[in-house]
Amino acid sequence: MSVQNVKTLQLAPAWYLGEALQAFARNLKEAKTGFTRGDLNRWSERIATEGASSQAPLNHLKMLGMITRVATPAGKPRLPQGVHYFALTTVGEEAAKAAVVQANHDARASSARAVGTQNAGSPFAARLWALLRARRVLCAVEAANVLLDVCDEATFERGRVLAGRWLLTWSRNHPEHVQLSKGRIEGALRYVLVQDLGVSPPQARLRPPPSSRPAEAAVA
Repeated sequence: MSVQNVKTLQLAPAWYLGEALQAFARNLKEAKTGFTRGDLNRWSERIATEGASSQAPLNHLKMLGMITRVATPAGKPRLPQGVHYFALTTVGEEAAKAAVVQANHDARASSARAVGTQNAGSPFAARLWALLRARRVLCAVEAANVLLDVCDEATFERGRVLAGRWLLTWSRNHPEHVQLSKGRIEGALRYVLVQDLGVSPPQARLRPPPSSRPAEAAVA
């Protein structure tokens, strides 16, 4: 390896690779036909603010065989001298898809670690609220399946109970936003988002565990 290549690897921050690959996955069509460093900065705010000062990270990706320099793609403007188009290689495309899978896995693992956290600002509560906003109708079992699919049975059960407690809490403290449905999903309590409150979950004190409440108030 040349001295220049060694310097290139030293200048490329470790976080850049995963960030760039996820950006490619989100913009796969353009990444495969031709993009510039400016395009990559546009696709990733973090790269634009922290990694745009040097060409080294793109050189790093090129050395790894994930991107390659290409001629001006059809329909694209010709670039000034010294500025180049790059395209994702087959290896890069596979790596980009894998990076997204890994990012999703890490996010779910983070939720699993946060199962015991019981404040409204916890990652688990935030992800549960985001899921309810997306689904509009949700039960605790569904929530645990989505948020905690990479965990052991004990963690899954704690997550299911905690999700049910949060959903019940929101329905009791903020019925104008979340309500308990009359319907059931395979016997489990189902909650409906009546009015979206925004990206942040409602501020509420988590209700006690089911064992400390009457049976009819037990969560799903």
